[in-house]
Amino acid sequence: MRKHIPAVIIGLMIVLVVLLAVAGCQSAPPVPTTTTSIVSTTSTSSTTTSTIVGNDETAYIQSQLDANNSFYVNRTYIVDTTIYPPFGSTITFGPNGKFIRTAEAPVKNGTNPMIVLNTGNVTIDNLDIAGPNPCVVTWEHHPPDVYWYAQYDPAKEWHHAIRFSSGSNYVLNNPTITAVWGDAIDIFGPASNPVQNITITNLNASCVGRSIVSNTGSINTKILGGESYGAFWWTFNIEPFGSYYVKDYYIENFQVGWSRYHYLFAGGPNFNCLVENVNLSNITFTSYWQGVSIKPCVSNEISY
Repeated sequence: MRKHIPAVIIGLMIVLVVLLAVAGCQSAPPVPTTTTSIVSTTSTSSTTTSTIVGNDETAYIQSQLDANNSFYVNRTYIVDTTIYPPFGSTITFGPNGKFIRTAEAPVKNGTNPMIVLNTGNVTIDNLDIAGPNPCVVTWEHHPPDVYWYAQYDPAKEWHHAIRFSSGSNYVLNNPTITAVWGDAIDIFGPASNPVQNITITNLNASCVGRSIVSNTGSINTKILGGESYGAFWWTFNIEPFGSYYVKDYYIENFQVGWSRYHYLFAGGPNFNCLVENVNLSNITFTSYWQGVSIKPCVSNEISY
């Protein structure tokens, strides 16, 4: 005898199957995710940041040199006053290292070099300095060629990149200097304490408001290799006065670019003729030979 399942039970079974099917088709709830917000911060520490904060940082550099007798330049620093490296110190510029001077740098009675060397035994490697002096394009002298040079400001003409004022045994390796109001290199050692034994290798200087190198007083200075362009006055200026004197000055393997006046000048209104043994060798010119201006009293002491 065949048993029959009641219709009510069959109906309940159908409903249960439908409910299970619907439940199986529903998607699983999403897995919670954690979102992390990463906030990028820039350190303002003078040893880690690569951002210029807009203030003169000369005092910080000086404090590090005084404390450690060395300084590694790993970013751009504002130098609106003067650094005085202590005796026996070293300054090394890394790939991103630079000293810049802003237009707000104080005039300080006309004298405000970025670095003054007045102790001795100082080495600066891969110096990189840039100032605020604008360069202009000119057509003067030899059109249709275009030349450019820095501006001259008598109130800032002593705003040199580097000044040597006393001491001995200085080395500048691979210095790059541009857009300063004064000389790229100013050698200003008095007879009472003359600057001695300066070696500058591979000097690259451009757009300066006075001369590329001005030598008023030194003994045994060597400029070995390099190139220049865009001096308002002269490339090399030899100008001792008073009791200052220039002795044993050598410039070798240098490529001279355009400047407004002679590439070599030895004279001036207060020139004292105290020049001995100046030798320029293997000097080449990127534009044209700009000539020299040498006082007769030292013509036998200067060879070029």
